[in-house]
Amino acid sequence: MKRVNVMLSTYNGERFLRDQAESILNQTGVEVRVFVRDDGSSDGTKKILSSLDDDRISVDFASNVGWRKSFFHLLWTVPISVDEYYAFADQDDIWKPEKLIRAIQLLSKVDGPALYHSNMTLVDSKLKFIGNKYPTDFVPSDHMPQSFFDGVGTGSTMVMNGRLLSLIRVYQPNDSLSHDAYVMALANLLGQVVYDSESFILYRRHEGNATGFGKNQKINNPSIVARFKRYHKLPSRPYSIRAQQLLSGYQRKLNSSDALFLTEVARSTDCFRYRVKLFLSPGIRASTFKKTLAIKYRILVNTL
Repeated sequence: MKRVNVMLSTYNGERFLRDQAESILNQTGVEVRVFVRDDGSSDGTKKILSSLDDDRISVDFASNVGWRKSFFHLLWTVPISVDEYYAFADQDDIWKPEKLIRAIQLLSKVDGPALYHSNMTLVDSKLKFIGNKYPTDFVPSDHMPQSFFDGVGTGSTMVMNGRLLSLIRVYQPNDSLSHDAYVMALANLLGQVVYDSESFILYRRHEGNATGFGKNQKINNPSIVARFKRYHKLPSRPYSIRAQQLLSGYQRKLNSSDALFLTEVARSTDCFRYRVKLFLSPGIRASTFKKTLAIKYRILVNTL
């Protein structure tokens, strides 16, 4: 039976944490170990974690650094083996019992560093169905630059093999990055990505979510106005910082076209020539008009 090491970052998650923990521990067909880093919770989260009497769970009660750094800390501290698998988990979802074994079955067909991610069933705080994140015929791009800009691949659906985690640990980013976007980009550049159109997770959307569009009923197709409002809440220059970190760690492993693309993105914030080139290039686009418009806007106002 294959082992899956689940990396869970918690912060003031008392409302839904116990249900999520039980759904992780009740996975079928796999051996589960859960590594929790509590990011300085001030509610009842620590009490709940302490009450989970299960030797499969290890908890680190740590200081608050934010969810981005918290997940990267887990990536660097979880015990590593090339024969095991690794998954991210949020504190407020519900996993179907076959979520992890499904990922392993698909990853086992792939050689080398590989990442699995899937569709999601969006629900509200009371588990009322909202909709699926993607239509059943959706096929995400795995080619640069589109895959770099699309933002497809949510951390809580991701499972990676030990080879990909070994590749991730070649270089430790020194900036605050979204763990799932960084891992997805690296897997697309130097590994393989497996997408599953089926959903094995009830993905809660509510006013307390740290990411996404909150409890918006149109979360799976947000308007341009919603995207613009969210843009102002996000860190500045996420794409250029991610590109620079990937170059710093893996430039010698990249093919020439990918290295050039990442260089142009990384240097666009301080090089007007690169900004003009990226803005005018028809190849610099995402999979939808709304996402492409958001990317072009970032280039225009120099926050790529």
